[in-house]
Amino acid sequence: RMVSQDDVRTIRSWLSKQAHLPQTIDDGLLRRFVHCCDGSLERTKTALELFFCLRADAPEFFKDRDPALPRVQNVFNLIDLLPLPKVTPEGYRCFLYRLADSDPDKFHFADYVKTFFMVGDTRIRTETELVAGEVPIFDMTGYTLRHLT
Repeated sequence: RMVSQDDVRTIRSWLSKQAHLPQTIDDGLLRRFVHCCDGSLERTKTALELFFCLRADAPEFFKDRDPALPRVQNVFNLIDLLPLPKVTPEGYRCFLYRLADSDPDKFHFADYVKTFFMVGDTRIRTETELVAGEVPIFDMTGYTLRHLT
């Protein structure tokens, strides 16, 4: 189903009544949310609520998101992030995440989570193809419990 301008207007009208949510959301991002929620405006509202409230409730992952920060650059040096070239038959984009360096002394889990969300947020704002959603594939080779501390 194509996302209509009426769908976007309906979501924007709903957003205008949600003081706790940002009011300057790009139409393209709203279209992507409606599309990923299979055209259900109620599911779209729930997804937007979760998306933005999570960011407000977890500032340790969603503030200071400059990709040039040394801690973020460290994560980029420790992991490989590979978008797979084709979408699945169901229309999902897959991304492979794996360790490039498995030394847990170099790995800071909170920085990894922050970077994971930074990359995802960049993709949903810049990818031109509307996909059904994203499937992260985590290759756990080399991970230990020490990576989580």
